[in-house]
Parts: sequence; C-alpha cells; structure tokens
Amino acid sequence: IKISKNKKLLNKKYNIRIIYITIYQIYNEISKTKKNKSNLKIEVIITEISINDKFIKEKNIESVIIDESVTKINESFFKGNSNLKKITIPSTIKSIGEYAFSGCSKLTHIEIPNGITKIEEGVFQYCRSLNNIIIPQSVTEIKENAFEGCQSLEQMTIPLQVKEIKP
Repeated sequence: IKISKNKKLLNKKYNIRIIYITIYQIYNEISKTKKNKSNLKIEVIITEISINDKFIKEKNIESVIIDESVTKINESFFKGNSNLKKITIPSTIKSIGEYAFSGCSKLTHIEIPNGITKIEEGVFQYCRSLNNIIIPQSVTEIKENAFEGCQSLEQMTIPLQVKEIKP
C-alpha cells in the first residue's frame, strides 16, 4: 500500500492503521487493500474535514481518531456507520452538527469535549450500544431527539449549566 509523501501507513496481519490522510484518500486506499481480506480492521485518523464532507460507510472501519487540527464535525458526518465502535474527539472540536453520529449502532462510549455549548438535534440518535456519555460543563442546551433510540444508555452526566433539554 502506498501513501503519498508525508503520509504513513502501517500494515500488520491485515490490521491497518491509516495516519494523516483526508477523507477523499481513505476510500481509494481501502478499495486497494481489502481484496480477499475479510478480516481487515482499519483505524482512521482524520486530519481535515471540509465543509460538505461526509465519512465513508465502510464496514471494516471500527475506530476513528479525529486529529487536533479539526475544529468541527459536520452534520450527519458519521451517520449510518454502524460498525464504528470508537471515536476519539479532541478538545479542539467546538461544534458537532445535527445527526453527526446518528445510526452508529456499535458506538459504546463517547466523551464530548469541553467547549461544545450545544448538543444538536439527533446527534446520537439510534446509537443503540451507547451506554455511557459524559456531557461537559460548557453545554447549556440539549436539542430534540439527541439521544432517541439509545436503548443501552446506562449513565449520562448532565451538568447544572444545562438550561434547556428538548424532548
């Protein structure tokens, strides 16, 4: 597998870690590597999200790390990525769009970074395996259906600063 200059890719027994590539490069690299490799598991580090980007729906991607250079997660960015189990969000994220994680049914835990002031509509809708969420002190509003269909949710910490929770 080849990644362009200043990129890095590690391949060890079909467990691949892709580092420092953009969304548009991910799809091409996955297509090249997954032929006859049903056990392929991929971790992606996202270093850039453009205005209209959406994350690719790829069954072999289970883990995503968002780089500290990213400040916003777009509306519906990860929507429908049902095999994502882990998403690491840095403290540099200041905005998470509506339905950003909706339908990520295998996602079990997420920490929202301090600095987010609003949990947008449907952000975690139908994250059926989500069992723990920590909402930071900076959040003052939780919009409609933010946690609709989160049937495994056992623990949620809501700070006193939250002034409005919409059903």
